[in-house]
Order: sequence, then structure tokens, then C-alpha cells
Amino acid sequence: RLRLIVAASVFACAFALYVPSIGSGFVWDDLSLIRDNRYVHDGSHLAANLTGDFFRRSGDRTAIGHWRPLVTASYMADWRIGGGAPATFHAHNALLHGLAAALVALAALELGLSGAGALAAGLLFAAHPAHVEAVSWISGRPDLACGLFVAAALALDARSGDRGGAAPRAFSAAATCLGLLAKEMAVVVAIAAPLRAAWMPGAAERGRGTLRRAIDAGWPHAAAVAAYALVRFGMLGILPRAPAAAAAGRLALFRSWWSAFLEYARVMVWPTHLSIVPRIEIVSSLASPRVAAGAALFVAAAVAAWRIRFTRPAAAWSLAAFLTSLLPLTNFMVPVRAAAGVPFPWAERFLFVPSIFVALAAAALLDRSGPRRRPWAWAGLAIVLAALASRAVTRQRVWADQATLFAAAVAEAPGDSGAEATLGGALADAGDWAGAEAHLRHAVAGAPGNALARFNLGNVLRHREDLAGAGAEYEAAVAVDPGYPQAWLNLGLVRVAQGRLDDAAAAFRAADVAMGGYAEAKFDLATLLRGTGRPAEAIPLYEEALRLDPSLEAARAGLAAAIRESSAP
Repeated sequence: RLRLIVAASVFACAFALYVPSIGSGFVWDDLSLIRDNRYVHDGSHLAANLTGDFFRRSGDRTAIGHWRPLVTASYMADWRIGGGAPATFHAHNALLHGLAAALVALAALELGLSGAGALAAGLLFAAHPAHVEAVSWISGRPDLACGLFVAAALALDARSGDRGGAAPRAFSAAATCLGLLAKEMAVVVAIAAPLRAAWMPGAAERGRGTLRRAIDAGWPHAAAVAAYALVRFGMLGILPRAPAAAAAGRLALFRSWWSAFLEYARVMVWPTHLSIVPRIEIVSSLASPRVAAGAALFVAAAVAAWRIRFTRPAAAWSLAAFLTSLLPLTNFMVPVRAAAGVPFPWAERFLFVPSIFVALAAAALLDRSGPRRRPWAWAGLAIVLAALASRAVTRQRVWADQATLFAAAVAEAPGDSGAEATLGGALADAGDWAGAEAHLRHAVAGAPGNALARFNLGNVLRHREDLAGAGAEYEAAVAVDPGYPQAWLNLGLVRVAQGRLDDAAAAFRAADVAMGGYAEAKFDLATLLRGTGRPAEAIPLYEEALRLDPSLEAARAGLAAAIRESSAP
């Protein structure tokens, strides 16, 4: 009954907190990954989606080197269930967050915390505003799903240590495997489980040596990680690809990590300033004050965990596991993906899994407060929870739509040309052409090599029928990024409008090559050939366009017309 009451209460609060986000739309990566991605819309692509790159998009052939089949399958299911409505995706995210928070509370109970302590752990996790990015952004689902299964694995591991039996341990390892199929950060369970068995053994584990306990608790999770690695790397060949930020070198990224850790700690403790624009710069020297402060804080936390491992084992284990859970973010072994132009990959959503341990540590310390301090401690907790929940609700409004999100990003980081370029595109989509042009020109002035800003500005000028200006911007975009298929395509359309048909055909062919097979480019080139009296040459292009995108009805109509024209006397 206690488990049911605690879990249900935490779930209800966590889900209710994010009900406002259900009315939000598709933003940022949601557009190319879900809204405009026909691979997600078409169930016939299920096998290819589940065995291919997570960022398999019909509008971009770029491969990132991630494998998250569980999340991809959930996107396809949501699209089918909701008919493409973003509300279905947002409701699913809110549901996952509620379940994850409930499982954090259950893990606290299995670790020996009281009912009040478990409730505190679940509510602290549920209310923290650092989770808004993961929950309110549909593309943040990998962190959500990973966190859900990490919490389940931790709860089952603790239950196995306390009660024994092969079933809880097997289910715990299965949860780790499912977490890995959502995001790689689930690997932390393979370290947290043996550490838990070593520092706070359950009733069924006592009497065995520390090393034996750690091995018994850890090997099923290590086996799950090994099986995942075998399938992903050995069988599917999906290897992580270094992002643009890796050009600084792994040692530079590792040095910068200590500054990033300081910011992660700040967000966990004092989440007043939240932003989608990373604020971490590459650090050239270990003597940097932020590097020194971050390293000192990390060491102090590790020492504190070690010192209290006997007096407050649950808090000590949680703190040590928190530090361990951040290891995948150090960028030393494999650089974390980041957008081009981002100096150091840092994001609030990366804290979804580590914050599980922060919530457990805080609740464990509260649970051990003395009788005199306890009323004050719980009163303080109530105030903290109210402040966190209020900040989370306020922050959700920023994620309502593309224009609102990037207007906030520009306000938070006025010099960020990437945010300005995306905001300009969003304003253009909303019909605010003057506002779009102002932001895009500012973005280009600040970063002339920003291909997205050039492309979006070209779209604005094309709408205004400034064909010369639009063509110049598209040419600038492809000069910076020769593999920018949409810029090549739009350049071809501008050249058609200018009567420069040979240049247009060359641009359409470049778009097709850049995409590795671009249905729209083949269609436009076929239409150009038909218009110049070459319908026979257009037929195979229309057929190839339909093979790539069977939903392209204009190509179907063009093919029928080309067949008629080529057979006419």
C-alpha cells in the first residue's frame, strides 16, 4: 500500500506539472526528425528505422552515429495514433516523466528510505526545472525514456539485493538494456549497481565479501552493455561520429568539461537561468578559474561521498553515482554530439539521468535529519518544491512554438547567430517577413559563414521577388556548405524564374547529389526538361522521384503528362 500511495502521488504531480506542455507544437529538431520526416510517417520504414541511424531523416542524409530504436519506434507509434498531432507526442512525454518520477520514488523505498523520504525524492525529481527541455521538447525523449529505465533498473537492483532471487536481477538488467536502446547514458547502471552492493548491501547480500557483492550485482548489467555494444557496433556498424566541436581536440574538450561540470552543478542547485544556448567555451589552460573551481567541486563531492559511506550510505552512494553518471559527458573518450558552431556540447536535458541520483541523495539526507531539525527540514523542502515547480511551469511557456523558443534564445544570448538564424526562419514561417529579415541580416553580419542564416535570408528575399538577392544568398550558403541540398534546390528554382535554365538544371542535379537521392530535385529537373520539350528524358526522373517519395502526387501527374507528350505524334 505504501508503494502504491507514494508512486501514484508522485506520478500524478509529475504528470500534472507538464499538462500545459501538451498544447505546444513541434520545435527545433522536431521539425526534421518528426514533422517533416516521412520515414517516421510510413510504417513500411520500421525495419530500416530501427536498424539505422537515429537521425534518419527524409530531408537530410546526415548520419550522426546514434542508435535509439526504442525512441524511434515510439515516434512512429505516436504519429500513427495521433495522426501527426504534436499533442500526442507531448502527452507521451509527460506520461514518461510521470512514470520516471514514480520509479525514482520506488527506488528510494527499495534503498531503505522512509515513505516521506521516497515521496521527497520523487517530487524533487518531478519538479526540477532542468527537466523542462527533456519533457517539453519532443526530441528530448531519449533522455526521458533512458531515465525511466535507469530508475527501474536501480529499483529492481536494490530489491534484488534486499530480497535475493534471480528474477529481480534479471529484470534489472533487462531495464538497463531498454535504457541503452533509448540513450547511451544508461551505461551508468553497470557502475551504480555494483557500487550500491559494495556500499549499502541488502539483507540478501550480507555475509559476502565486498568484491563478491559488487561482481554479483554488476555482471548482469555489464552483460547487457556488452550485448548492446555487440549489436550496435558489431552487427549494425552504427559508430558515433565526432561533432564539429571535436575539432578542438579531446584534451581541450576534457579540460573544458570541468567548467561544464560547474555549470551543471549550478543548474541543479540554482536553476534560475535556463537556456538552450550553451554557455561553455573551450578552455585552453587547466589554470582557468572555472576549470579549477569545477575540479575542486568534483573532488569535494567525491570526498564527501567517501567520508559518509558508513554513516549515511544511501546519500553517499547517490552522490557517488551522480558523479559517475556524468562521465559520458566529459567528451574524453567519445565527443558528445553538438550542433556546428557550438564550442562545447552542453544541454540541460543531459541532466535527466544524473538528477535521479541528486534527488535520491537530497531525500536521503532529509530522511536522516534529527527530530529537532526534521520539521524545519520538511518545511524548507516544501518551499523548495514550490519554487522549483513554479520555475518549471514558467519555463515550459518558452517551448510553446518555434518563434517563442528562439526569441527567448536570442534574448538569452544576443550574439548567437545560430539562434538568430532559426528565429528568422520561424518568423518567416509565421508571415513576419520584416522581423525575419531583420534577424537574419543581423545573423549574417555577425557570422557571414552561417549557411542556415544565408539560406533563410534567401527564402525571405525570394518571397519578396528579389531574385538576384535570393540567388546570391543561396550561392553563399552552398559555398559555405556544398552539401546543403535545400539551398541548391531553391537556387535552382530562382534560376528557373530568371530564365537561366542551364544553371537551374545544374543546381537541381547538385541538390540531388547532396541529398544522395532527392525526390523534389528530381521532380523539378524533370519538370524543367518537360518545359524545354524533352519529356522522354523527364520520365525516368519522375519515376525515380516517386520511388524515393511515393506520396509526391505532383510527380505522379508529371509522369503521366510526360508519357503522353513523349508518345504524341
